[in-house]
Amino acid sequence: MENTVQQAKAEIYKRDIAKKGKLQITVIGNSMYPFLKNKDIIFLNPAKLTDIYVGDIVLTYNGMRMLCHRVFKINKDSFQTKADALIGPDLIVCENDLIGKVVEKISPKNKRRVNVLPAKWSGFFISRVMIIGAFFYIPARLLRKIWRALISFLSFQRQP
Repeated sequence: MENTVQQAKAEIYKRDIAKKGKLQITVIGNSMYPFLKNKDIIFLNPAKLTDIYVGDIVLTYNGMRMLCHRVFKINKDSFQTKADALIGPDLIVCENDLIGKVVEKISPKNKRRVNVLPAKWSGFFISRVMIIGAFFYIPARLLRKIWRALISFLSFQRQP
């Protein structure tokens, strides 16, 4: 049931992006952290395989769900994506499963538009280095929680 809903959404997104030339959607999840965070708003342009480069962020449908991940590797008639915050690459994606290419994002916290296209080289770097960075993400968040708990405990102890 969930797969058919996702497939229907993907078809609607493909149709809308082809008709309007641009599509706005909200990110759900943190697999692209720190570049895309949960509830960020992204803008997609229609794209073909010839428009995609390593480091670009694309929205694809892999048969089960839609993924907004960074392009990791390009073959002749397909490409492979990878999430910045996850360790391994995704399955290989054909051009038929490509919905669009992310060109802008808006973070709900600072309400600032960021053009994604100039970040292509940094995206290439991130797609290669974040394999290592994913190992540090969980311990860093745990240390941050411990630090905050310690600070709140110490400030609670000082109150008269």
